[in-house]
Amino acid sequence: MAGWYPRPGRMPACLVKLVEAVPLSEREAHIGPPTGQYLVLRLRYKDAEWESEGVVHVEIFAVEPEEMDWDNGDHWVDGRASYELLPTTE
Repeated sequence: MAGWYPRPGRMPACLVKLVEAVPLSEREAHIGPPTGQYLVLRLRYKDAEWESEGVVHVEIFAVEPEEMDWDNGDHWVDGRASYELLPTTE
């Protein structure tokens, strides 16, 4: 996890930096076949809170987004992906 993006009236979105960039097929992308190393996870339901598991919207970015444009769907991956918090290893 790389950070949080505040969202007015909702829980913050989670920024995840991947170890390697992920390629997407044209079917999965709205603007061609991008690759990305950053994922933004937003809780799917308005009243949801971050817990050990849940459902999120996923967007992918080639570079770390400086600020989020919540109406921009150009980097949309999935609207009902599930997440699970894994224990950290040191």
